Amino acid sequence: MRLRALALRSGCRGRLPEGMTKERLENDAKAIVDAVNARDYEAVVALFSQEHALPLEEWQTALDPLNDQLGAFAEYKSASYLTTEEEDMGETVTLMLESKYQNGDIIWMVSFTPDYEIVGLFARNAQ
Repeated sequence: MRLRALALRSGCRGRLPEGMTKERLENDAKAIVDAVNARDYEAVVALFSQEHALPLEEWQTALDPLNDQLGAFAEYKSASYLTTEEEDMGETVTLMLESKYQNGDIIWMVSFTPDYEIVGLFARNAQ
C-alpha cells in the first residue's frame, strides 16, 4: 500500500489493462462523481460493483457532510490514472479526477476492475 501512495503522489501511470481506455474511465468516473454532487446516492449504489457497494444510508452519511463543505461543483480540472495489482482484487485502475468546487479543490479517486466495475471511491484534499 505504501508503494501505491508514493505512486499516486508522483503521478506514475503504468499501462491500462487490455481493452480499457482513459476516455471510458474518465466518463465512468465523472458519472459517479456527478451522482455524488447531485446527492443521488441511489445512482452511486447502482454504479458500484454490487460486491463492493455500501448501503445507501452509509453513502448518505459519508457524503452529505462532504457535499456541504465543498459547496457547488464548478468543473473538472484534470484526470490521471494508476494501474496497480491488489492482493484481494487483482489488477485495478484508479482514476484520479481533480475537481474544483466553490470552497476548494478535491481529488476523487475511483477504482475500477479491468471490466470497468467500480470497486472504490475515495476523496482527498487537492492541496
